[in-house]
Amino acid sequence: EVIEGLVLREPEPEGSGPWITEDGFTLRKGGVAKAINPLVFDEDPLRLISLFRLCQIHGAKPDRETSLLVRARRVLFEPSLASSARSTKLLREILSERGKVFPAVDALREHGLLYRLIPNFARLHCLVQFEFYHRWTADVHTLRCLLELDAVFNENAPIELAHREILLGTQHPDLLYSTLLLHDIAKAEGIAGHAERGAAEADLILANLGFDAEERRIASTVILHHLRMGLYWQRHDIDDPANIALFAEILGDTDVLRHLFVHTRCDARATSPDLWTAFKDKQHALLYRRTLHQLELGAAASDDSVRRASVGVEVNALLAGAVPVDEISAHLQLMPASYFLHASSAEIAEHLRAVHALIESVLADQPDAALSPQIRWSTEGAETLVQVVTWDRAGLFGRMAGAFAVAGINIMSCRAFSRADHVAIDLFRVILPPDQSDATRAKFVETLESTLVHEVDLRERIDIDDQRQTRLQPKRRPSLSDTPVVRVYDAPELSRTVVEIQAPDRLGLLFRLGSAIRDAGYAITFANIATEKGYALDTFYLMPEPSVQSKPISLSALEAELQKVLTALPAFP
Repeated sequence: EVIEGLVLREPEPEGSGPWITEDGFTLRKGGVAKAINPLVFDEDPLRLISLFRLCQIHGAKPDRETSLLVRARRVLFEPSLASSARSTKLLREILSERGKVFPAVDALREHGLLYRLIPNFARLHCLVQFEFYHRWTADVHTLRCLLELDAVFNENAPIELAHREILLGTQHPDLLYSTLLLHDIAKAEGIAGHAERGAAEADLILANLGFDAEERRIASTVILHHLRMGLYWQRHDIDDPANIALFAEILGDTDVLRHLFVHTRCDARATSPDLWTAFKDKQHALLYRRTLHQLELGAAASDDSVRRASVGVEVNALLAGAVPVDEISAHLQLMPASYFLHASSAEIAEHLRAVHALIESVLADQPDAALSPQIRWSTEGAETLVQVVTWDRAGLFGRMAGAFAVAGINIMSCRAFSRADHVAIDLFRVILPPDQSDATRAKFVETLESTLVHEVDLRERIDIDDQRQTRLQPKRRPSLSDTPVVRVYDAPELSRTVVEIQAPDRLGLLFRLGSAIRDAGYAITFANIATEKGYALDTFYLMPEPSVQSKPISLSALEAELQKVLTALPAFP
């Protein structure tokens, strides 16, 4: 920029208002800062830093001559100066100027001074990040995090206003700039464990900069967990109070939660422009609100008796005369606490209407109608909520996933509830193909009824459709290895068996996985489905299949079976 400006003789910004003289420089608001004489930095090397603090305050930047002078004289800033009281004070002031931090820190980096102020940061210079999402080098990514936080303080769009309000609810809102600056400080030694190493390293740097023990505790805790919040709602059922209580226990207090909430969004948006979606924003905010509620109320937050009672009153009013009172009462008692977090009174009333219709079909001695699922559709923005109520049976999830695949409907997430009387309530969030919603819905209903009522095996049909789609798939350069990754493990703190899948996305992938899980003797109680850049990133909660008498296979055997299913699929072109 400096050389191009000199060669092309582009004009410097003029700015406005009177010229100000301060600490060896003359500058103008919105204009340029000029050194009074060429020896200004020889007289006081700390002016190398104060120049950029003055530019930050007045919205100015060094003129080209001064910029070249900084580059020539930065060697005067010796390591001992970085820990001086005045130097640390200037850096802390720069990192506390809400909405104006990125330009100042970026200018320090461009002039080679940031690495002298924080020597540890030099290891991130031009460090390529060989990860799924990252577009920029580690140093550029870190500075873009500061740019995202500037936007939180500067912009007035609803999402930025909401994050600003959350951050201003903490005791140290400006601290997040320093946390973001240091959150990847240990990445040069490798991605694995960089959060743990970085938390300890950042604590020492912040101590040298004069941050007190409480500020360091918040920053170090956020750095330690900075990858956790964005993954937690993807890998855990956040409708389950046990999961919320566990996350609250991990973080410990509301200040850490608030900082981590805003940090996660800034970090994700600074990773790649298309990484953070409206769906992720929604899930992220839901996890935040529920964890905040848990931290504020403690054990009382997990007591759902009041919620059940109030829901009972509302549902009885909504269903007066349509569903017997004893059916309503039984339903409210049979459902787990997570159900009442997930469903509103109006939605519960809809579920009960479907359950009642199912029961009525049995009493009317209509075999086909009794086996037919009760299906309801409702639109929520770009997503569609599909409610399926039917009798529980082995492999139910796989059959429904197969019907969605045949109809060309993408599943975003699934929540399954099963009552003790074998009534299953499955809730899917899906994306319908544009301009084909009516035909697509009809195809799904027809396919699901064929497999549930007439026991039609969908495997051959899905294989044919998948082979056709694979042939038509354009050649691609994969972002990740095409080798599938499968993890199956017990999560004792949640009393759950968890399956995590990372594999190239395919038509019917969920159907194949669901079928393999059923054949292994397990039932899926929760599924979180995500597709990123053509890859499926799925999480399932399992329990032993209640309708199967034999004992399910071991978790290691299940992992091997799922790996076999994924590797047996034909490769993409």
